[in-house]
Amino acid sequence: MKTRPMSAALVSDPRVQPELRRLWLEAAGREGIEVTEVPGHRLSLSVDENRCEVLFDGRTMSPDVVVLRTAGVFMPLLTLADKVWQERGIATINSTKSVNIARDKLASSLVFYKSKIPFVPTSGFYRGGGVEEISSATIVKPAVGSQGNGVMLYNDSVSAMESLGDTVKAREEGHLVAQPFLGPHGHDLRCFVVDGECVAMMRRHALAGGFINNTNKGGRVESLYLREAADLAVKATESLGLFYAGVDIVESNPMRVLEVNSLPSFVKLKEATDVNPADYIWRGIKRRTGRV
Repeated sequence: MKTRPMSAALVSDPRVQPELRRLWLEAAGREGIEVTEVPGHRLSLSVDENRCEVLFDGRTMSPDVVVLRTAGVFMPLLTLADKVWQERGIATINSTKSVNIARDKLASSLVFYKSKIPFVPTSGFYRGGGVEEISSATIVKPAVGSQGNGVMLYNDSVSAMESLGDTVKAREEGHLVAQPFLGPHGHDLRCFVVDGECVAMMRRHALAGGFINNTNKGGRVESLYLREAADLAVKATESLGLFYAGVDIVESNPMRVLEVNSLPSFVKLKEATDVNPADYIWRGIKRRTGRV
């Protein structure tokens, strides 16, 4: 008897990079997985006295697995939908619970603290709020943010954080985080972890005179593999309950986790290392669900 191909709903954002979309879909094809792309704005949740259904364009969704490629403004509805999928035995990769923790740099720091994982010290506060005095170079950024947006570096000693909170562009309702600037200036490591294994790694270099290493800001990348960083990245990913993640690590002594991206892009990683993490993700999902 022929086995039915595995079906997956790939929840996306209409603005996703075309190259990233291609990498996801080509990898799924190699694994024989039937993928339905589900733009987040076309999802809905319908509840009445007799039923509770997650709908895509008005039709009930019943894939074997849901894979989150984006969250953003869709996260509140996705979090509720995930509860319904779990009740129906539909796995979500990554789960919204883990994504919600990982995308908040302060919340994930609490997890690292409890798990005894080396990480960059992090202080959280609101605009106009204050934390303890910081007397070294300090990075301030939105607690929930990505791609280096809203990140600012303060080189001078500051006695209160009010001025920082007032000058950082962030959502009014969002809190900010402050972190000391550790490690070599202008570069860090991006490690990509899938199902307990670091499958690829690159070092990111900021533009000359800059400090933001994100590749979308023009940073240069190089392929490498450091066992210490790989092991640390795996521990950080597992502590957050993530199936896959892009883990940023600073090369301080010891190495420390800077942050974990639970919905990472990997276009530049593929260019630098010739590894497509989506191959490992789809293959790992098949193992997890017994579809190998």
